[in-house]
Amino acid sequence: MQTAERGWWVLWLVVAALCLPSIETGARSGEEATVRAAPGGWTLDGDADEGRIVYKQYCQKCHGKHGNGQGTMAADLDPKPRDFTNAEDMGKRSDWELYLGIKEGGAPLGLSDQMTAWEDTLTEEEMRNVAAYIRQFAQSDDEGEAR
Repeated sequence: MQTAERGWWVLWLVVAALCLPSIETGARSGEEATVRAAPGGWTLDGDADEGRIVYKQYCQKCHGKHGNGQGTMAADLDPKPRDFTNAEDMGKRSDWELYLGIKEGGAPLGLSDQMTAWEDTLTEEEMRNVAAYIRQFAQSDDEGEAR
C-alpha cells in the first residue's frame, strides 16, 4: 500500500473510532446508571454558537447535521446514535448528564461504552459549548437546525 493510501486509510479508521462511541445501549437494556449529582453551583453556561463549531467537527458524522442521529456514519451503527431532536428523551436528561456524556463517555450514564470520553480531546469550555448546542436540538426550528 502506498504511503498516501495508508494515510487516508488511517484517517478513516480514526474518524470511525471517534464516531463509534456515539451509540447508546442503555435504552436497550433498560438499565441506566445512577449519575452523581452536579457539583454545587454547577451550571452549563456554554456558548451554543461556539458549540456548533465543535459539534460539526466531532459529533455530526454520527449524530447528524440536524442532531437526529442520522449522520453519514450512522447507517452502519447498531444501536443508532442518540436523537437529540427527541424532546421527550432529551427532557429526561439534565444539563449535567448531557455534559457528562460528552466529558466521560456513555458508560457512566448507562449508555454505550463505545461513546468515547472527550475530556482528553476537548477543553472544558468546548465541552460546555457543545452541550449547550446539543441541548438546542430538542427546541429546533422547522428546518431542524438548532436555534
